[in-house]
Amino acid sequence: MAEGKTMGIFQLSSPGMTHYLKKLQPQSIFDIMAMVALYRPGPMNFIPEFIARRHNPSRIKFFDSRLKEILKNSYGIITYQDDVLLTAIAVAGYDWLDADKFRKAIGKKIPAEMQKQKQKFIKGCIKNGMSKEKAQELFKMI
Repeated sequence: MAEGKTMGIFQLSSPGMTHYLKKLQPQSIFDIMAMVALYRPGPMNFIPEFIARRHNPSRIKFFDSRLKEILKNSYGIITYQDDVLLTAIAVAGYDWLDADKFRKAIGKKIPAEMQKQKQKFIKGCIKNGMSKEKAQELFKMI
């Protein structure tokens, strides 16, 4: 895969994915899983930074210290739906049920529900010690 030999491999054989895999030089199944998760509209913007952090650990940063444990395997980048759930719980004070509603609203891009969740998420982040500006930035990343 690091050589771009991905023809016929489900979810990995597109020219764009092959390009990124060659840059990433995957070393484990976890690198491949992350690329599959990131290779979607929206998260795709984070692929170059993911690759840069993978190759240069000094670039790894965590948006908030509470996310370090959640995002350590993805080099500080929100990559998986589980990352969204756990971020909402850890930073915005969501319970599991509300975190799943948040994940669904984001994943299915339901405008009215996303707007409700945005307000709730930002309010929760502020209540848990984050500035409004930083909370808005985190929501945008998600």
